[in-house]
Amino acid sequence: MSAIGAFLLGLPLTFGGYRVLVRLASAVLFAAVAGHYDLDPLGLSFLLGYLLGDALYYLLLSAAGAALGFLVAGLPGAVAGAVLAPLLERPLAIAALAGLLSFLT
Repeated sequence: MSAIGAFLLGLPLTFGGYRVLVRLASAVLFAAVAGHYDLDPLGLSFLLGYLLGDALYYLLLSAAGAALGFLVAGLPGAVAGAVLAPLLERPLAIAALAGLLSFLT
């Protein structure tokens, strides 16, 4: 990757954090799907994907919390993890991703 590409990739993370990155990834995904089906690839589909990026962020956060809760306490833990994940965003996201990655290795 070139230095300019790394710089452009790092700008959203530096000033907006992971939410901006998820929004941009969602927008690119929507634009790619729209382009595949010969819809408007850079217009409304990109905007819709960007706006739905927060929903995707919370969906992924709840899934990570549910997975960690399931590993710790079974099905009741999965439900509790999915519900608590959006409320305790940062600590639960860190614990969930660290726990899941340590379980996978």
